[in-house]
Amino acid sequence: MKKQYLNLETGMIVAMLLFGGIFFGSTYTFPETAALLPRIISSFMLFSVLLYIVVKRFGSKKPPAAQQQKEQVKPEERAEKSNRSQGINWYISSLLMFCFFALVYLTGFEFATFAYGAIIPYLLGYRNYKMIFLFATGMTAIIILVFGRLFMIPLPAGLLWELLSK
Repeated sequence: MKKQYLNLETGMIVAMLLFGGIFFGSTYTFPETAALLPRIISSFMLFSVLLYIVVKRFGSKKPPAAQQQKEQVKPEERAEKSNRSQGINWYISSLLMFCFFALVYLTGFEFATFAYGAIIPYLLGYRNYKMIFLFATGMTAIIILVFGRLFMIPLPAGLLWELLSK
């Protein structure tokens, strides 16, 4: 079986490393207190990606016993299907992140966060709508309270809110 180094997963990892590095590097022009949160976020992102790379590279190569029996049937087909579904998951995750950023720009942080918090569990197969609504509302409220009120970070209002407030 050939190893494929230039696939979607590798591209996304490189993109995340570049984004995290650029984000971290851009904080050097900020005052020390203003740079704290962006540095923490970018450091966590870089650490998570590097940890993922280490686990993928040096992780266990031997599948559990239950998986060994399944893979004895058709390992090539199983690996191909798994790679395809991982690629689709990367595409969907990236698309949803960009949609979230676009929604923040258009409607504001509060609505975009609520929508993102409601759409993600639904797409992951969770169908208890009451819990999805409570999760999205609670997550949005906590983020607004912690970052908007406690840390006094101005949250983006969005074009729609700016047009309506004029």
